[in-house]
Amino acid sequence: MPTKPEWLMRIEKEMKEKTGKLDLSKCELEKIPKELLEMEWLLELNLEVNKITRIENLQNLKSLELLLIYHNQIVKIENLEFLVNLTGLYLDNNKIEKIENIDHLNNLETLALFKNFINKIENLENNIKLEIIFLDFNQIKKIENVNHLTRLKKLSLTFNQIDIIENIESLSNLEILELNNNKISIIENIDNFLQLSTLKLHCNQIEKITNLNKLSKLKELNLSKNKIKKIENISAKNNPFLKLLDLNDNLIENTDGLKYINSLSFLGLSNNADIFDISFLHGHTKLNELYLSQNPLRSIDVIENLPDLKRLVLSNTGITSLKPLMTIIKKGIPVKLVYGFEDTGDGIFIKD
Repeated sequence: MPTKPEWLMRIEKEMKEKTGKLDLSKCELEKIPKELLEMEWLLELNLEVNKITRIENLQNLKSLELLLIYHNQIVKIENLEFLVNLTGLYLDNNKIEKIENIDHLNNLETLALFKNFINKIENLENNIKLEIIFLDFNQIKKIENVNHLTRLKKLSLTFNQIDIIENIESLSNLEILELNNNKISIIENIDNFLQLSTLKLHCNQIEKITNLNKLSKLKELNLSKNKIKKIENISAKNNPFLKLLDLNDNLIENTDGLKYINSLSFLGLSNNADIFDISFLHGHTKLNELYLSQNPLRSIDVIENLPDLKRLVLSNTGITSLKPLMTIIKKGIPVKLVYGFEDTGDGIFIKD
């Protein structure tokens, strides 16, 4: 007797147990099985990492809340109109070129379409309950057609071709905005984001830090790999909860703006233009991680007054004496000669 395929055994098991969850991932499926038409009780369906080319045979799954079809070969969003209770739709890592045919999904809260071939944000008029959108790694050139999604909490558009932050002024509930790896040159149109806690704009073309003064709940700001020369328009008064500030790989010469931002636990200043003096670190007693590599530092004496420091990167700074770091070393923080991205533990790194 021939052995039943894995996907069929999983279906038969769910038909007996009726748990409401069916996992058909990694089953080498080329089509969505017709057997699913009989499984109206399903709440969650996982079809990830297969070879499926078409969305089909799901029309009877009216109770379905979560649908995972990422890592397949789907070219079109279709045949979802009966899944009116769907709250999560994951179609990332496919070959989709257009956002379409989801206007009946009025309960949709999460939409994941990253790593496709989409060039326009569109056809989301009826999806007003959306809270999370992933459209990373596509070919999108403009932010548009999302301003009505006022429940949105996370918008991720990384690795696209966007050059202007626009058409999002009404998203007052936004908590996470990820626009890194685009072509943005100005930080703008984010004044209304009073709930924003995370802003990622690294790997863009930004030259000046602007328009952050109303982001009173901001905790994480990543502006690394831009063209920023001066630290400005960030303050303890306007951004009192800022914990992570990443300014690695910029052109920073003036660090005066850091003197009074003493809430930081992470500060990245590696590989900038001319940072010689780090006396501004006086008072930064909450720092856990500090990145200063590739800067011609004159002295690191101030570091001995950072009691919570656990990770310090000083590679290629010209520093020859670790005497100012003895207080930290005596606490058991190891000195490491080689610094690599794969090493994420505590340590004092003094060479690349």
